[in-house]
Amino acid sequence: MFNQNGRPVGSVDGAMTSLVSHQARRACASRYMLRAYLKASDLTVPEGKVFPVAQVENALEYLQQLGRPVNIRPVAGQLRSQFSTGISTEGQLAYAWESAAEACAALPAVQRQILVERYQLGIDLRIHVVGEEVTAAVVRLPFYVVGDGESDVGKLHEQLVAELDGDPYLQPPAAEGVESFLTCWGKKVSYVPKAGEILPLGETSQAGAREAITVDVLNRVSSGLRDLAVDAVWAFPGLGAASVDLRVRSVEEPDGAVILGVDPAPDISEFRYPTYGQYRRVGTHMINHMVRQAGL
Repeated sequence: MFNQNGRPVGSVDGAMTSLVSHQARRACASRYMLRAYLKASDLTVPEGKVFPVAQVENALEYLQQLGRPVNIRPVAGQLRSQFSTGISTEGQLAYAWESAAEACAALPAVQRQILVERYQLGIDLRIHVVGEEVTAAVVRLPFYVVGDGESDVGKLHEQLVAELDGDPYLQPPAAEGVESFLTCWGKKVSYVPKAGEILPLGETSQAGAREAITVDVLNRVSSGLRDLAVDAVWAFPGLGAASVDLRVRSVEEPDGAVILGVDPAPDISEFRYPTYGQYRRVGTHMINHMVRQAGL
């Protein structure tokens, strides 16, 4: 609880602040509802469709209908880490679907739903918004290995983990996650990259704050992308602060940008401690906004 001159102005519970309404919190907790709110505000999200876990054959038909790679994830927001990307074949779909269905198994039957959405090429950009102000922006890059022509991906991954052991801000994906990611892209951990070949080890749009390489780009983000992020936050009634995930072609122009997600309770450490670039004190902006809302 925050107080000024003896008057309460706001609070924080974990990462969730009093700047988030109950309605906004519930809407952002479901991929289906999140997309519905954004589309109701005429904001662009990747083309997609929701299927019950038993309708894998219908999902395969939809994949073939799109004719493009897709992402597969449970609709339930608490399962956001269960995410498969770049799915383009029946075998890849079956593998990703089984993983997503297994993650949904503990949910009530009505919530066992899986989203199939079109995979969008581009750069992952995370923008933090407070009120109508963009307070931070980082490009999120996946951990990767560089081939030496001799070592397989498993060995290169082990070397990366050892190199970053004990780093408080960078946490490479676990071996199981790397294997799952590579499987979706038709590769195995036994694959030996050519000398100089760069191979990503995971997807960044759903990665945690320590699970991506972050680069501060606040001063380079175009006004169009800033406006898009603010509009995404304002699509949810009572949402006063959140991070917005975008997939963009460039941080300097909004053409082709799509909204991947809105998080009302983000881990703000990646804005304060980016891997590269200037730190941003987004917490101060949120407290100041609470004070303004309290009329002080």
